[in-house]
Amino acid sequence: MVAGGANPTKTIALTDNDGIVRYYPQALVKQLPFERYPDFEPFDISAKFNSEVNYWFEGDKLPIKSDQTDFILIILHEFIHGLGFVSSWNDFFNFANPQGLTPVPSADNLNSGMSFNGFIENIFDKYLIFLPSGEYVSNVAAKINTIVNEKGKFYQTPENFITTFKSSSQYQQSEMMLKAATTSFSLGFLPNNTNNLSEAIILETTLNPFRTGSSLGHFDLKTYMNTSDFLMTYIQDPGMTLGDYMSISGNYTGGPIGPKLRQILGTMG
Repeated sequence: MVAGGANPTKTIALTDNDGIVRYYPQALVKQLPFERYPDFEPFDISAKFNSEVNYWFEGDKLPIKSDQTDFILIILHEFIHGLGFVSSWNDFFNFANPQGLTPVPSADNLNSGMSFNGFIENIFDKYLIFLPSGEYVSNVAAKINTIVNEKGKFYQTPENFITTFKSSSQYQQSEMMLKAATTSFSLGFLPNNTNNLSEAIILETTLNPFRTGSSLGHFDLKTYMNTSDFLMTYIQDPGMTLGDYMSISGNYTGGPIGPKLRQILGTMG
């Protein structure tokens, strides 16, 4: 049973320092030095929590039971997603049975059809690399986006675009990306203060088939579940409090926001 979910209420397309347009979460944009800021939504994070889950709340008189989930653990995990710990890579044309992954498709509706503008990554994705090669995933996004120059921008219907894309050479890159996203230890996040691939943070790529909301956008479960970076694995076990996790992982002095998670948040800004 899914306990909760969260995402940035608004993402804003900004041209990055490498010349590529990426989506930034509203909470991060507020921290950037602009003379004039874009319009913001009233709240940075949109979150929802499952009322059917048997939650345990800090301060309850009884210890947590084996079928209870620590509410503050779930809230903290989801709020990190809401701050931008989210990958854009998904199969936007077939959620139920992923065949290939792309960043978010961007298009404008026209009276005569649609104008496809390209696939846009999140800022989180800028730092994703293939392992063990160290190639940046953004290079694959760039190859996929060559379809705009090769096939043109204008299509009569979204279905026309999807058909064209799936029969193109660029779609092979999407299929390759799906394979990487479902192969253990194949993708990582490389913080911006290092070029040492051994310091890459291993992302969750063990789930096959690809699972939207779990694959890529979490730390690798087997690598980090009993470490100080337990918080952003995709599973939080019932019967365990936030304090229990921290105790098992060695009571990191920085609290539940582990050192590698701090690196990711600091790298994004």
